[in-house]
Amino acid sequence: MIPRTPVLAAAAAAALAITALVGCGGATTPADFTLMQSPPRLLTLDQGTPGVSTADTMVFRGTLAKDGAAFGTVYGEQTVHAGLQTGTGRAIVDIRMADLIFDLPDGQIVAHGVGTYTRGDWRLRSARPVVRAIVGGTKAYIGARGELTTTRNANGTYTQAFHFSD
Repeated sequence: MIPRTPVLAAAAAAALAITALVGCGGATTPADFTLMQSPPRLLTLDQGTPGVSTADTMVFRGTLAKDGAAFGTVYGEQTVHAGLQTGTGRAIVDIRMADLIFDLPDGQIVAHGVGTYTRGDWRLRSARPVVRAIVGGTKAYIGARGELTTTRNANGTYTQAFHFSD
């Protein structure tokens, strides 16, 4: 009869090794890249107080290009969470939470975070980048993480710069 302790120790070591290999999944960190986004199509849902106020939601989509060629679609949703106010109590900018899904030919990338927007305007402030967390992805981007920097350009397009981390 084989003593139990060595068998259990060997089984535990094997399970740990398998878990470590499966956990790695062979995923590699994607190379950083930049996409150009067309001006988005917007649909707003005005909640509560008329005009832009807490809980208002906007959904959007825009086409994407990489090196001048079509490269997918971005789908997004923003929700107003607060308005930063002046000393008079008048809101001058909105803080909005955003979820973005980039549906690309080789998988999806999901980003999440907040941004500061001009009061009453659903677009980012021009030439003022917003950085959000890349929180995951599918296919070529499985396990992706890093930062997405979004910049609205003067012509209404957006630059979406993806910076991945290990």
